[in-house]
Amino acid sequence: MVTENKKHNQKVEEVKRVLLDLNLPILPLNTVKSAFYTPDIVTRVNSKFIPMDYINSKGQLSFDIGGLVISAGKDICDGAIAIIDNKLWDAYLHDFRKMKLNLPSNLTVIPMRDISDYFRRISQ
Repeated sequence: MVTENKKHNQKVEEVKRVLLDLNLPILPLNTVKSAFYTPDIVTRVNSKFIPMDYINSKGQLSFDIGGLVISAGKDICDGAIAIIDNKLWDAYLHDFRKMKLNLPSNLTVIPMRDISDYFRRISQ
């Protein structure tokens, strides 16, 4: 558990570096306040907030996706992003594709390897 948590925190920092390299802000986590859920990262593209969560374990997937759905529905949010660990994405690719069909359109689910390209595209 300790190594999984350490890896999670390292990947969250990696995502933050990508955002900072693109001149996107890293905002306080309570910017998108919820009594039940706190995202790993909050940023802003244009005028609304985007909460994000890095997910690297199958056991945490349901909770984090549920929290992002709640956050994405807030009127101050432009949507939410679930960033999935590459190994988890590859192991359950078929299931992630099916899952995306049942999620709100403002919740993006992408593998970690695509995060730089994704933010480059939406921040232009």
